[in-house]
Amino acid sequence: MANAARYEAADRAVDRAIRLDAQPRYRVLKGMLEILHRRYDEAEDLFGGMLKLGGSTAGAHAGFGHLAIVRQQYDQAVSELNEALKELGNETDDRPYRSWLEQTVYLGLGWADANRDRHRVALQSFNMALAIAPDGILALIGKGHALVGLHRMEEAERVFNRVLELNEGNPFALAELAGIEYARGQDDAALKHYHAALAARPEDFTCPYEGLGLIFLRQGASG
Repeated sequence: MANAARYEAADRAVDRAIRLDAQPRYRVLKGMLEILHRRYDEAEDLFGGMLKLGGSTAGAHAGFGHLAIVRQQYDQAVSELNEALKELGNETDDRPYRSWLEQTVYLGLGWADANRDRHRVALQSFNMALAIAPDGILALIGKGHALVGLHRMEEAERVFNRVLELNEGNPFALAELAGIEYARGQDDAALKHYHAALAARPEDFTCPYEGLGLIFLRQGASG
């Protein structure tokens, strides 16, 4: 609920900024918020309109890249995100916006590769995002997931513990730690972290239920 409230507040602030001065960067922020709200058609219209206008198009390509990830069109996502990186060389906006947009592009590239089990390449993209913002929660979670995919469990564990230092109770980090503990046969620790993940985000997070089911099956088989 807290995240939802923050997103709604951000939405109102960006709408006000657009009414006062419809700069391209505000439209990019609005489009990304539309994606977070799962209003994909609205985001597509926004980004498409920006491409028609020309000028600064890095943000529009980044937005289309993230839309392609949502739609599981990963080759298209990589193409759009790489185009965004090229266009960033022509970006004349202020440094904070450029940094945010660059992080957004590298996050997208990481997710596109991670979803195709290309964890080594994904890890490079998440590290690029973290070079810009070392405490970026999403990039840290992505990096940890890539390390798990590469079977580098001790490194992944350190990354997820870092996420919890920065964002206590983060359900994704808790669930990933539980998965590592389950793989080690540490069922009690895994149960604790899966339940904590569900307590933090019970409404739409299926991973902990799957993990709990696997633990109960294993315990039943050995009982």
